Amino acid sequence: MFGLTYIIPGNLAPSPDNQLPQDPTGREKFVLALWDNPRRTPVPHVVFMYDTKVSGKLSGWSPEAIAEGYLGSLKPGEGYKMGKPRKASIAGNTLWRMDYWRPDDSGQSYNSAIVYPFKGEKVLFIQMNAASQRELDLLVDSLQGLKFDQK
Repeated sequence: MFGLTYIIPGNLAPSPDNQLPQDPTGREKFVLALWDNPRRTPVPHVVFMYDTKVSGKLSGWSPEAIAEGYLGSLKPGEGYKMGKPRKASIAGNTLWRMDYWRPDDSGQSYNSAIVYPFKGEKVLFIQMNAASQRELDLLVDSLQGLKFDQK
């Protein structure tokens, strides 16, 4: 597992731990889900997930190849325009970010998937969404205070 420090933006509120999805295999651990406050959207604006076992075909690859493969495997659904994974420096760490979007009425048209590969076939996956690109970029900027340690 890992330790995570993140300053939650003031307009968001966390889900109680007992309301986070549970993976029966134990492979994926939902760490944090942040909703708008008051809640107005059908899914959280920010989700942190820890994946303890990168799929077999990605094991043994470089961190960049793992991140790009992980992001490339995402299938958000019909009508999304997908960006390309790109390297980003966030809080002094190298992560990979891929943006995707589609028009909708939920206030969550703009999305960003962010991956940080740990050693040992583990990744931190962060999913963010917002009503505009500007709001999404502000959410991503909130990660500048992110600190984590693999245990």
